[in-house]
Amino acid sequence: MSNNGSGNIKYNSNLLKYSCHIHCRVRPVSPAVVKNSLEDEADRNHTSQELLENERRLSVAVMLSKPIIALQFKDLTMQVEAPVVVHPSI
Repeated sequence: MSNNGSGNIKYNSNLLKYSCHIHCRVRPVSPAVVKNSLEDEADRNHTSQELLENERRLSVAVMLSKPIIALQFKDLTMQVEAPVVVHPSI
């Protein structure tokens, strides 16, 4: 079970607490094979192309890094309870 809070903002001054129940089957699997591919971005201007290239390099570096673990999540169900107002303890 996971607990999370929200609220305490201008439009909702109450602090809200949510409960979430997640059930699923998890098992270790072999990591996916990721290959570096080049995309054609010739129609973009130089600055945008530079930014996209930097983003692409970072994404590729992350995807090509050695995986620590690979997991498969199957038959996922999630039940989120209605929020409960949390009263501050004064």
